[in-house]
Amino acid sequence: MLPAELNWHFTHIGGGALLKPLQAQAEALGIADRISWLGALPQEEVLQSYRNSDLFVLASKIIADGDRDGLPNVLMEAQSQALCCLATNISGIPELITSGENGLLVDSESPEQLAEALQTLIQQPELRNTLGKAGQTHLRENFDVEQGIDQLVDLFQSPQSS
Repeated sequence: MLPAELNWHFTHIGGGALLKPLQAQAEALGIADRISWLGALPQEEVLQSYRNSDLFVLASKIIADGDRDGLPNVLMEAQSQALCCLATNISGIPELITSGENGLLVDSESPEQLAEALQTLIQQPELRNTLGKAGQTHLRENFDVEQGIDQLVDLFQSPQSS
């Protein structure tokens, strides 16, 4: 759905049962030459890939049996590297990303919205940088592991009311 003249390259990291069908779909659509399929990688290489990227996209959706991502760690990892994130507005994702403030969210059932947001972010590097930095700040202020552990310690140490 992206314009043919738009300059983009997609790097896919990971495996799973859908990998081969996705590769076949890319071939059928004539976009396979724009995609690098890296497979599963060690965490250090994934982090380096975030650092080498301009944008992180996670198009989560609710599948037929109701299964869905909660708050995907990959979004938090990408934001920790000040990488602009584009995701779908399901489950806990809106707790991490406020669309237009620290990333962009689209409806999970709208490929058109996803394509439009992708095109906007590809064409506007200053917007990507602003949203990426805001995402990193939001993550550090609201999802800090040490702060979360401190809150749990306080909770467990406080006297329980009877």
